[in-house]
Amino acid sequence: ISTVILNIFSHLTLKNIDLVDETDHIQYVLSNNSGNVEIGEGTNIKTDAVAFDVCKYASYEVPVVTVAEDAGRIEGKIEVTPVIANNLTINGGIYSADYTDYCPDGLVCITPDNTEYYVVEVPVAKIEGETYPTLAAAVEAATDGQTIKLMREVRNGYGVKIEKDLTIDFAGYTYQLKKGVGSTGTESNGLQILAGNDVTLKNGALEVNPIFKYYFYILVQNYANLTVKDMNLDGANLDK
Repeated sequence: ISTVILNIFSHLTLKNIDLVDETDHIQYVLSNNSGNVEIGEGTNIKTDAVAFDVCKYASYEVPVVTVAEDAGRIEGKIEVTPVIANNLTINGGIYSADYTDYCPDGLVCITPDNTEYYVVEVPVAKIEGETYPTLAAAVEAATDGQTIKLMREVRNGYGVKIEKDLTIDFAGYTYQLKKGVGSTGTESNGLQILAGNDVTLKNGALEVNPIFKYYFYILVQNYANLTVKDMNLDGANLDK
């Protein structure tokens, strides 16, 4: 047996179900080649092999896999085809490895006891004493002339459109992008800074997560008065 559940043509929702592999022969517990899969509330997957994969098979529909906030434990490897890496979203659950890369902006995997990884929200940025779950949320909340300060390293950040006067102080941290912004159909920029604004980027690094490099064309698309100070702008993973 190579697969316990094979999802090729249809959409599949899993709720309150245990998928357990206690053999040495199974390659995949869930192989998702087409159709959408939601790993829903109370669903647990346990294996020493691959818990599930997200891949594009032949000419079938491109699959989308979502792990719900209230999913259970997923023990086993997760495999994702690079060109559809954006099609896996992990909103919750408990894992045997760190899958922060596939979490939405603002969510990370933490491991309190160094054995299991829990998906939680950790603030990314602050304006004075107010914290925000994402850099985009901080930019939206900022008023002209304010400074946004990063609070931690980011591996799964979303791109940001800036259309006001502001400073982003990266505070020595690296902001790594997994999803871009831009005009409809061309969301392939890390930052999009619009005309008529004075913007400063300082004290850190901006780069693209290599898992998601297929989606990026421009690291910083600038139309404004831009000052860049003590920054490392790394375009090595602009692959689009």
